Amino acid sequence: MYIAVGAGHPLANTASVAPERLSEQTWLVREIGSGTRAATEGMFAEFGIHPSG
Repeated sequence: MYIAVGAGHPLANTASVAPERLSEQTWLVREIGSGTRAATEGMFAEFGIHPSG
């Protein structure tokens, strides 16, 4: 899975990002029931990412 941010985002041009920093970010994900959503939630679980909202 790839994560994309805009060029002006604080995480842009960062070679490695700790999962806890990813938990602090706003995520745009697909609707419940989507295969992409399931894959995203699996990635969250695997890396211990707990986005708010």
